[in-house]
Amino acid sequence: IPGTSVNCATFDGAGNIVPYSTTCGGAGFTSGNNGNGYWVKDPTGRIHQWGSVSGTISTGSIIPFATSFTNAASIVVVATAIITHGSGIGYPSITNGSVTTSQFGVEMGSNPSQGIYWSADGY
Repeated sequence: IPGTSVNCATFDGAGNIVPYSTTCGGAGFTSGNNGNGYWVKDPTGRIHQWGSVSGTISTGSIIPFATSFTNAASIVVVATAIITHGSGIGYPSITNGSVTTSQFGVEMGSNPSQGIYWSADGY
């Protein structure tokens, strides 16, 4: 989650998490990033991930997670709009029933968005 402090994470000069698979001081954290976003897995197996999507986002848009979860029922996803078209506001929400271990669907308000930030937590 942006702004969250994570023990043992390594960041590059642009502030992105650098993937690593070793533990730090026995803490058991792993992390990674790809074109879909960033993720950190804590020692309990909980995965915290986040990202942003540029371009038109409208109801039915599918957003892939940065890494797959193993239990879809445990996933909590939050999406917030960056920019909207026209004078209306397109508040994004997660489309009911569309969260899987590898992706989620977006439901928009009256207008499509030109991009969203998202975060997800689960196992």
